[in-house]
Amino acid sequence: MPMSSSVSRRIPKRFCKRFEKIISVKFQSFWISNQLSVQGASLELLQVIAVNPEAWDLVGGNTGEGIVVGVISTGARHTHEALSGNYRTPYGWFDAIIRRPLPYDDHSNGRGTHVLATVVGSHGVGVAPGAQWAVCKGCEDGLCRDTQIIACAEWMLCPTLPNTGSPDCSKAPNIVTCSVETTRASTLGQQQALIPIYGSGQSGSTSCKDTASPGDYENVIGVGITQRNYLDNVTESEGISYVSGRGPTADGRIKPDVTAPGQVIRSACPENDSCYRDWGTAALLLARNPDLTFDQIKNLLQDNADRNLDAADPECRGDDTTVYPNNVYGFEQNTQPILSNVNRMRFETRGHKITFMKSQLEQLAKETQQNVISVLKSQLSPVTFQSFWITNKVFVKGASSELIKAVAVFPEVKEIREEKILHIIDYHKEAIPVSIKQENLQWGVARIEADLAWNLVGGNNGEGVVVATIDTGVQYRHEALNSNFRTPYGWFDPYIRSQTPNDQDGHGTHTMGTIVGTVNGIGVAPGAQWAACKGCNEEECTEAALIRCGEWVTCPTLANTQQPDCSKAPNVVSNSWGGRQGDTFYTDVVDAWRAANIIPIFAIGNSGSSCLSVNAPGDYEIRGPTLDGRLKPEVSAPGDDIRSSCYETTTEYCNLSGTSMACPHVAGAVAILLAKNKDLTFDEIKNLLQDNADQIFPSARNLQQRQLYLLAQ
Repeated sequence: MPMSSSVSRRIPKRFCKRFEKIISVKFQSFWISNQLSVQGASLELLQVIAVNPEAWDLVGGNTGEGIVVGVISTGARHTHEALSGNYRTPYGWFDAIIRRPLPYDDHSNGRGTHVLATVVGSHGVGVAPGAQWAVCKGCEDGLCRDTQIIACAEWMLCPTLPNTGSPDCSKAPNIVTCSVETTRASTLGQQQALIPIYGSGQSGSTSCKDTASPGDYENVIGVGITQRNYLDNVTESEGISYVSGRGPTADGRIKPDVTAPGQVIRSACPENDSCYRDWGTAALLLARNPDLTFDQIKNLLQDNADRNLDAADPECRGDDTTVYPNNVYGFEQNTQPILSNVNRMRFETRGHKITFMKSQLEQLAKETQQNVISVLKSQLSPVTFQSFWITNKVFVKGASSELIKAVAVFPEVKEIREEKILHIIDYHKEAIPVSIKQENLQWGVARIEADLAWNLVGGNNGEGVVVATIDTGVQYRHEALNSNFRTPYGWFDPYIRSQTPNDQDGHGTHTMGTIVGTVNGIGVAPGAQWAACKGCNEEECTEAALIRCGEWVTCPTLANTQQPDCSKAPNVVSNSWGGRQGDTFYTDVVDAWRAANIIPIFAIGNSGSSCLSVNAPGDYEIRGPTLDGRLKPEVSAPGDDIRSSCYETTTEYCNLSGTSMACPHVAGAVAILLAKNKDLTFDEIKNLLQDNADQIFPSARNLQQRQLYLLAQ
């Protein structure tokens, strides 16, 4: 495929001689990680780029003696033959997870061990075998938690013994890299003369503008992968690898800063003391004098590297005509004061309340966004943008660095960042032949005793309630869904403004069938009406589409965006999509729904083999606790092997599994509760769901789980 890159640089073999002329130097090597973990390079690296065995013999050069390299990763096998001779002890190991006194590596692929041997290993695998190493274990078999990464960052700045005693800041390493995002650690590291280096990610197979954080931070050296020619085994660089992440960043800076070999790199692995493994990684070689600053090192790497501009896609070069990723502009004034004020006021109807709230939010957006919108409209080349009142943010579809700089000068602009891309929560699909139907209740509907709740005195099956979903759409002609679609004000497509409901993925059709399906026993609340906003296409859920759906749910319009009518707001909204834990980008939307008396239901993800695995927005307010200590989930519901409507034909059914399937069971249950009493508040519904559910305490975790039942409610 054609190579698309920011300015692609590799370190040529003449680097060492150039470097020697510039400054008397001790050579130190470094690598960089990608995909939120550090990885490495080996003997092949020595043969490909500047610092090779010949470089060790330069005047003033050495193999890294006197330098300490620090790594935050999965640990290290310190008894490995390539690592046992240069482990710095004491002050060479800290376990931020369980405080083990000696180094170990429990990752299935031994990332920490592999990386260390690439940097400092003997037996021909290390770039700087004379350097010492120090490791902090901040990741446990691939899971890196924020609190442990920050603890490791502090340890790197001022190491202690493994038992946390006897801190000695003079033992801080010269170079440190971390496997996950931590802006504070990067900044502190520079202040303390630690050199932060990060990979630019491996999302480069489709386009530029896809560097990974924190490799795209301005205050780190971001590293891409040098292309390797496999056909004739020539290892000279051909520019940036097609798999490497590449810029420009959201605010217009070129990334990566430098590239180095990172494909099929052999280094140490943790299974035994003499094991080696070939493994594709991202790596950076850094030869340095201990007195060099971050800026000097970055400039030397770039100024003395080959520049492969001829191999770069012009779109990725980062000049003022470059087209950048979609941007989000946030403002100092947020929506919370308006929402708090609305919640204190009394209104004749819910529709009046939402209409007033919307008008106040629209006025806030108009006043705070006017300078930015004026700049956007004044550009010679038309700029596509959207103003959102529910979050007080502006989304811009690409922007030149010149435009970004023009917007950044306004004091009311709080943030400029790249648009987030989220996804439907993973699920497993099993197709069911069309001819196989089951007239009885599906097991999930029966398990929560929905049918018994329908028949209680004063109960019903959801009549008078409207449930919305933000999903991939709905096959509205399906036999289980065609009779209770709410029209008009029942469909919105923020992507292409399609006029009728559609679904090219099937996820949304399945979740809607579980909520309100009317035939074959698939629906929890078959008497309710449904509405849907297509927040996700078959590949992704863009932040702009999700925010636009949040606005539409709060105050629906016709499919062509005309005639808003806030009295048509649904009573419940079900969301089976999610993002990274702790991400608060959707908080303003959820708060607006709460103020509008719309009950939000979210799936929390399918990463539940351990604690601290809930996804956002399901972790607002797969399992908890959340990052701020709250237990999650609030309630559990059937989600395994759930049969519901499928999208290929109007009579097809299929089985799916995941929290995406559990979430609509709860949404249907809430619809039944509201059908009985529409005045129930969010807190009252949450308490009813929890107080009348079975209590389950998983062994060894003491995390309270609640299995949903409707009958008792």
